[in-house]
Amino acid sequence: MFTNKNGKKMLRIDAYRFTINKRVRNKYWWRCSSHGSRGCRATVITLDDLVYKIANEHNH
Repeated sequence: MFTNKNGKKMLRIDAYRFTINKRVRNKYWWRCSSHGSRGCRATVITLDDLVYKIANEHNH
């Protein structure tokens, strides 16, 4: 996990970056940062800063 230049939390897995889509307590739902521009549907769920579930199929 890292912070981008705008101060937002991001997650990097391989060469892909993910942004927070939803948060409930210590569980985060992330989606590919290309979701808006390219419609990428790749997602990650983290729980206590550990990857819990990943759907890492990107369309780009």
